[in-house]
Amino acid sequence: MTLSETQTSAYRYVFGPVASRRFGLSLGVDLVPLKTCTYDCIYCQLGPTRARTVERREWAPTDVVKREFRDWLAHDGKADVVSLAGSGEPTLHAAFGEILDAIRDRCPIPTVLLTNGSLLHLPEVRAAAARAHRVKVTFSAPDEETWRALHRPSPELRFDDFVEGIRRFREEYAGDLAFEVMAVEGVNSDPDRMARIAKLAQSIGPDRVQINVPVRPPCERTVRTPSAAVLERLAVLFDPRAEILGVEAVSPVVDAPQRTLGESEILGLISRHPASADEVARALGADERAVLRLLERMTLEGRVARREREGRIYFASKLER
Repeated sequence: MTLSETQTSAYRYVFGPVASRRFGLSLGVDLVPLKTCTYDCIYCQLGPTRARTVERREWAPTDVVKREFRDWLAHDGKADVVSLAGSGEPTLHAAFGEILDAIRDRCPIPTVLLTNGSLLHLPEVRAAAARAHRVKVTFSAPDEETWRALHRPSPELRFDDFVEGIRRFREEYAGDLAFEVMAVEGVNSDPDRMARIAKLAQSIGPDRVQINVPVRPPCERTVRTPSAAVLERLAVLFDPRAEILGVEAVSPVVDAPQRTLGESEILGLISRHPASADEVARALGADERAVLRLLERMTLEGRVARREREGRIYFASKLER
């Protein structure tokens, strides 16, 4: 058992670090219970939203989150970024800005907020989000109809408020702002809608736009991924051209020295990000064959579920967190 495993396996809210295709080696900080979100996206890899809400409260104990991060920093402390992400929408946590401050005060590692942007119409959420070094916002629709079809937001939310909140955040925020467009075939992948998304995005002015696709098994089985050729045609609608993410378009996962790891580390990853055996191995820097043996054993024991997506097998935790 490694030092990293003995520490992070005991944490409830801090997980990883794992290799991210966008941010390098990323330590995750998970602030809400599994599938607590303002959205119930049709493409979500974690399944249906259990608690669709706009209630902002201290879902995870702030002091415990801070303590776990301090402990990780003292015993490991190696990561390229610290990301607020995981099981749901992090801006639902009433003190996520305070947690960002606590991380920034203790180390020079850049902080990243991964958000769907649905609460940025609230001034207090914008002020807290501005404490992150980088912010990535999901921006996948040009109108109310498409937005609701993709994300199935909480009834209290409105598309115009969503756009205006992001626009105001861009005006107030001096850090790095990225938009992620999740392209779903038959919903927003036609050139007309994507061109309108591009025009709307350009009017706000993010630092970059990335087009992503549903790679892992989605919430709704009808969700389909646009082809690589379609994605290339959509990317050029953005100025500057959007970066394409997804299986065929991303760079290899960050290399890490292989090491021995335990079940708790694997479960900590796949409970938040269902993954194939090779993705788990690369993300955690372990031997793929050993990871696959563990995953197959945990599947037989009923703790892990196997799901197939376009010929690839993905593993997800069946345990409650």
